Amino acid sequence: MKLKQSKCMMVLLLLVTVFSLSSKYVLANDLGSWSIKEPMPTPRSGLGVVETNGKIYAIGGSNNEALNIVEEYNPVTDKWTTKANMPTARYNFGVAEANGKIYAIGGRDRMLTNVLEEYNPVTDKWTTKASMPTARSSLVAVKLNGAIYAIGGYNYYTATNVVEEYDLTTDQWTTKMNMPTTRTGFGAVVANGKIYVIGGQEYTNHGNKMTNKVEEYCLQINGQQRQICPL
Repeated sequence: MKLKQSKCMMVLLLLVTVFSLSSKYVLANDLGSWSIKEPMPTPRSGLGVVETNGKIYAIGGSNNEALNIVEEYNPVTDKWTTKANMPTARYNFGVAEANGKIYAIGGRDRMLTNVLEEYNPVTDKWTTKASMPTARSSLVAVKLNGAIYAIGGYNYYTATNVVEEYDLTTDQWTTKMNMPTTRTGFGAVVANGKIYVIGGQEYTNHGNKMTNKVEEYCLQINGQQRQICPL
């Protein structure tokens, strides 16, 4: 009887040990993992980063002065390549990818800029396009339905809630409905055909504060016209 109890106890302890180790393994896997890759050749902040055709592009930024450097990272080879400089040195600009090309919008050097420049990775050439109507920095740019939307940002003395749409086909800008919250330093993303703006620093008549507000921008396509979705 004692022998049977001893065997049962051993089996129970073994099962507990296996379960414990398995749980730790699962938890460890749930955490994911980080690995160190080849450092970017030029240290900088305020840069734009975007992916197209499997390559990652680090554009502009600041390292005690505005930069126009463009460096391409290949995740497969873990190698960096220096590409053609952006015509306008700047930082804190909006950047978006559309149809295999990269668009750098606004930002600042000593002054705010409204410059829009298009980069073609295939030819390694930059082209100046129609300037954004409102010069600003710290804006966010996203692509949706054949257009790029330049949203919010900083306009000299305060944040702005301006939204301007760049038509990729006509090379023209259109002013759209203002964002409800005037803010800068926020995140924005496209999901299910809508734009979501999240967080940032909100500016009001009573000063500025961090915000957790989420606002959704919706469009309806009616022929060639883009219209605000009804609330």
